[in-house]
Amino acid sequence: MEGTKEKCINLRNKGFTLGEIIKKTGLPKTTIYYHIEDISLPIKIQKRLAQEGIARLIEISRKRKGKRIPGRVIPKPKGWMSKLIFLAAHFMFDGEIRYGGCIYQNRNTELINSMKHFMQDKEDINII
Repeated sequence: MEGTKEKCINLRNKGFTLGEIIKKTGLPKTTIYYHIEDISLPIKIQKRLAQEGIARLIEISRKRKGKRIPGRVIPKPKGWMSKLIFLAAHFMFDGEIRYGGCIYQNRNTELINSMKHFMQDKEDINII
């Protein structure tokens, strides 16, 4: 009769993933991983798993796109112009807003130039 270690190694050598070995043997993930951590999957299976992962992420992204929390409406702050909202949003998601200044970390040249343009409209802002 085959022991735990041999069973895990044989299944891995046949191309089974960690999840598939868990389902097949009913053993804990840590036990299986301990026995197979040095045995890598064939490149073909690694590529297939990567493509499946990307497909799952794309599907999740499609389902979430344009969704918001039902009943939640975020009011526009009084006195805020669309340029100021643009600046604040970009600094929140692509940068840092600090007491002494802001740091913008986006790599897109077009967005960087837009940020510079909007900030130049303000008199007391220095652009580095």
